[in-house]
Amino acid sequence: MGAIDAASTQNGHTVVACPGIYRENVVINKSITLGSKEGRDVTTIYAEDKTKPAIKIVSDNARVHGFTVNNGWGPSSAGILIINYQGITISGCKFMQI
Repeated sequence: MGAIDAASTQNGHTVVACPGIYRENVVINKSITLGSKEGRDVTTIYAEDKTKPAIKIVSDNARVHGFTVNNGWGPSSAGILIINYQGITISGCKFMQI
């Protein structure tokens, strides 16, 4: 999901993930849409660091669509963590504890 951090990715853009398993902790720090090209049955995000959320949103007006999200076991872990941001949309996702 390196495209999220790319300088060319600006607020309002859409980042599309191809089918597959992504083993990382994703941080969405822009007002973007992160979407799966073919849906949650074939696109999964596993928290690489299981003490942190699989996806952390630190921007207003971000959207996440179409992923299976596997979070960690730690007391501060979460599938998707949103703290005090507005206009967030989560849709078409499935959450699983690993």
